[in-house]
Amino acid sequence: MKTEEVNENNYSLKGMFKIIGLNFKFLCVSTGVFAIIALIYAAALEDIYTSEALLSPSKSLQDSNPSLVDGGLGALVGLGATGSANKTLLALQVIETKDFFKQFYEQDDFLVELSGVKSYDKKTSSLKIDESKYMEGNWIEGEKPNLQKAHRQFKNLLTVDHDRLDGFVEISIDHISPYVAQKWLKQIIEKLNLHFQLKDKLEAQKSVEYLQKQMNETKKVDLKMIFSSMLVKQYEIIMLSEVTEEFIFEVLDEPRAPDRKGKPSRLFIALFLTLFGAFAFFLLTLFLNSSGRYLHMDIFPPRISIKKLSDE
Repeated sequence: MKTEEVNENNYSLKGMFKIIGLNFKFLCVSTGVFAIIALIYAAALEDIYTSEALLSPSKSLQDSNPSLVDGGLGALVGLGATGSANKTLLALQVIETKDFFKQFYEQDDFLVELSGVKSYDKKTSSLKIDESKYMEGNWIEGEKPNLQKAHRQFKNLLTVDHDRLDGFVEISIDHISPYVAQKWLKQIIEKLNLHFQLKDKLEAQKSVEYLQKQMNETKKVDLKMIFSSMLVKQYEIIMLSEVTEEFIFEVLDEPRAPDRKGKPSRLFIALFLTLFGAFAFFLLTLFLNSSGRYLHMDIFPPRISIKKLSDE
């Protein structure tokens, strides 16, 4: 075969088939080997379990629509009620902040489950700790992740989906242990409710002190009525913070330990890597063909050599 015959229109369909024919053995064997490697890699990946929860803005939050007084003068002095939609968006932002994550980071058990785990034993439902990072209750020097690194790892496992039309929120957590994923998600919801419960209660208590002081100092009846109305609102917030645990979010579908993995899709990974390898090897043959060479492969003994097209 002459060089001109292969190089002529070698980027056309006919030319591509000629290149594949010249490098057929190499492409088949190399793609086959790459497929085996891809299968081994995919099989070695840990199963990832996803625990999910469906939330709704709490009924108390939905019912607490701001009145004319709260939305007017109350807003000016910082005492106006926050709409449920805004409160929901604020809560979803808080979940992903480092300040909120810090309370988890300070729990050594949580940090080990996040950064110090090697594998998960399905038979015993237990985690195997990576002793190169954590041993005998202590982190190996230099292996404990700082707050920012741990936060990045955590955000990669956290998914928050908010439906702005109906207000429902879906939160999910990934982990190699289904029970850890469930535990984390429960803690996130509990601590998020507690965060706003304490925050709003403290703000309401300060507002009560301020309003009572203003009522005592003013002699105008109309202002006293406004302050009295605003006081009722603040007392309502204090009462709700003391009687309900689902202060910001109501759990419609609680977190559960999943009975089957969520990812990875080993078949998809193996197929993708195999196709990627086949494409990369084909690009290599195209590159060699552009310089008048091709790959020749001998099966017995296995050997790959580069030959010139002019030798054909």
